[in-house]
Amino acid sequence: MSQSAQGPDRPPWYEMDPADVAEKALAAIRDLLAPDARVIRDGQRQRVAAEDLVAGDLVVVEAGDKLPADLRLMACHNLRIDDALLTGESMAAEKSVATVSGDAGLGDRSGMAYSGTLSAWPWRPFRKACRRS
Repeated sequence: MSQSAQGPDRPPWYEMDPADVAEKALAAIRDLLAPDARVIRDGQRQRVAAEDLVAGDLVVVEAGDKLPADLRLMACHNLRIDDALLTGESMAAEKSVATVSGDAGLGDRSGMAYSGTLSAWPWRPFRKACRRS
C-alpha cells in the first residue's frame, strides 16, 4: 500500500465530518465581520451590534475600522478602503460618493464599501521635517 493511500499526505480536514468543515467555514466568515458599528440613529451617535444594523442607519467609518456591513457611501473625505479581501488589489482603493455604472466591476464601485474590508488612512509620501533658519 502506498503512503498516499494510507493517508499521511492527506490534509488534516480530509477525514473531518462535512458538518464540522461547514461549521469551521462559518466561524471563519464570522471572524471577518465587525462585531459592532458606530452609527447615527435618530440623530444620536451610538454603538450597536453589527447584526442590529437596519436600513437607514448612518454608519460612521474611521481609519482602521473593519466595516460591519455593505455600505453605500453618502459622504466621505480622503477615504481609502483596503478591498484586497475581495479584489486582490495590493493598494487601498480611494472611495467617493460618485455614482458609477450599474455594470461596473466590484473594484470599480467607488461609492460602495463592503463588509469585512478595512478602512485605511490615505497614503502620503514621507516628508522630512526641516527647520527654518
